[in-house]
Amino acid sequence: MGTRRQTGAFLDAVADVRLYAYYHLLVFRGPRRGEGLGLKWHDLDLHERVMTVREQII
Repeated sequence: MGTRRQTGAFLDAVADVRLYAYYHLLVFRGPRRGEGLGLKWHDLDLHERVMTVREQII
């Protein structure tokens, strides 16, 4: 588990990476690894800021 400074440095380093939004979601919403891997776009409501975990990849 990293510090806030390490987390910020990581997100800064990947700011131009295609998966930045995914990394940001994992950092700030905290799903487990398998839950994050199982997410699909229809599981996210960006307007309501809701993430629904429907599937987990083990």
